[in-house]
Amino acid sequence: MSTSQQPPENQTFRLLAVDGGGVKGLTSLLILRRLMLQLKRDVTDPDEPIPRPCDVFDLIGGTSTGGLIAIMLGRLGMTVDECIETYKKFGKTVFGKKKAFGIGRTMFSGSMYETKDLQTAIKMLVAERLKQERAPFRADTDNTRAANTITAPRGDQAVQAPSSSSGEAAQDPEDAPLNDTRADLSRFVCATRNKTFNYELIRNYTSGKPDQVDYDCTIWEAGSATAATPMFFGPVTFQKSKAKFSDGGATINCSLPEVVNEARRLWNSPQFACIVSLGTGWPANSKVKSGLLGFLGQTVKVLTDAQKKYEDWVRGNREDLNIKDRYFRFNVEQGMGQLKLDEWAETEEMTALTDSYLGQDKQMNEVERCVKLLRTTDAVNESAQIAVCESRQRRILKQLRFRKIHARHEEIRLAHRETFDWLFHEIQPVEMSWTNFMEWLQNDNSIYWINGKSGSGKSTLMKFISDDSRLMKALRRSSWADGRPVIKASFYFWYNGTSMQKSRKELMQSLLLQLLELQPHLISIIFHEVFAFSDNDFDFEKFSTEAELMLALQKNPGSARTDIKSHLSD
Repeated sequence: MSTSQQPPENQTFRLLAVDGGGVKGLTSLLILRRLMLQLKRDVTDPDEPIPRPCDVFDLIGGTSTGGLIAIMLGRLGMTVDECIETYKKFGKTVFGKKKAFGIGRTMFSGSMYETKDLQTAIKMLVAERLKQERAPFRADTDNTRAANTITAPRGDQAVQAPSSSSGEAAQDPEDAPLNDTRADLSRFVCATRNKTFNYELIRNYTSGKPDQVDYDCTIWEAGSATAATPMFFGPVTFQKSKAKFSDGGATINCSLPEVVNEARRLWNSPQFACIVSLGTGWPANSKVKSGLLGFLGQTVKVLTDAQKKYEDWVRGNREDLNIKDRYFRFNVEQGMGQLKLDEWAETEEMTALTDSYLGQDKQMNEVERCVKLLRTTDAVNESAQIAVCESRQRRILKQLRFRKIHARHEEIRLAHRETFDWLFHEIQPVEMSWTNFMEWLQNDNSIYWINGKSGSGKSTLMKFISDDSRLMKALRRSSWADGRPVIKASFYFWYNGTSMQKSRKELMQSLLLQLLELQPHLISIIFHEVFAFSDNDFDFEKFSTEAELMLALQKNPGSARTDIKSHLSD
């Protein structure tokens, strides 16, 4: 297969890019599972299985261990659940034990883990999934950048889940035949060539570029090369070409730019229906340590800071109308940065952090919007309509924002978790003199009043309540919520702040903004007089009087019912 094919008229493409991050790649799979489950819920046939990513996406790409995930999903045709189970076993096998010497000697040996354990684990993974046919990969060199990606276009002849009954493959995984002879399916892996330190695209098709190199490597070799993170594993030598490769994440750990570029090489002027980028968690903010340990830690941080690379890509493509409003970035914001690339035993914590992230209203809305584009048949036209609608929504939201709207919340110091933990206990001591907070969340009383002296910690308590995930969980299961969406909004009156931080008008403006950011479909209802004409800036000052804002907050779209529960401090 060669690149630069002209796609059929009105054909749109769906891309998936997975970042590298060692065992933290599990969070990417958990997010992807949520997307596939949401797609399944939209299918009327209850017997229809959960979609496989290789049947949904035209190109699946990954870097580092994200590349290995892309091999499992795109090349081996695994379901997300199969991939999650395999990935957990893979992490335990590969990162279960370090070499028996200190980090100083790691600098001389080249790796903290046995490279042969990595290769053996991938060989067995491949052996369990492939039929007895061989489909070699090819390599295509690009001397300008580095990355590590695998892609798999979908279509009517999407990848079939390979049989695990190959006795020959199970006996000798290294020589297991590879089954992928269909010309319309393409995959590639990017790895860093040790001699040049440039990334190379390792594909199973001819790129059509004059400097293409065909390495004819096996799937396990490609998987080992893409996952061989420097300092964790040694380089991988391809058997036929004798070329040495390491993890492409050593230079680019965010695969999204390479996946988009590869799509443009494969198809002339492709129309994108949906582009999904999965991260492995925001990096932690930590002080730089001195000495060798600090040097190694900073090196790993630089190699794995995929979020910054993603943000750089967004800035460069913000005005591309073929991409604008069609790309989604899912990346757990809190907690994942504290985990190391090789902490394979922390799967429960990763699952909890990912569930908490996906439970946020903002992310729930993003998942729904993403799935809508993934399942749309006429995605280009619908994407254009969505883009116009969302552009108008953003302009109205921009008018609602005011300077330092979140300043007070951000300036309040965080409390130690156990300081106010008692507040969320279901059972309180009988001698307590205050109303049980958890009981109040469940009933119909509208105000919970907290008072205290200046500096006694009221604001810190408010921030703790607002940020704790248990608040939303309790609200959602309350009888008065009755299964309806629950919106959390907050505002801090601050005597020492600006005039906007202590006025009722800005209180209502802030609450309205938070409501509409989480429920943007309400914008056209609440602002129906101006929404249809918001291609030009409207005079917001005429609308933003205290009376008009109060009226907007009191609107109930359709037959929806609004209940307000508030906790105040004085």
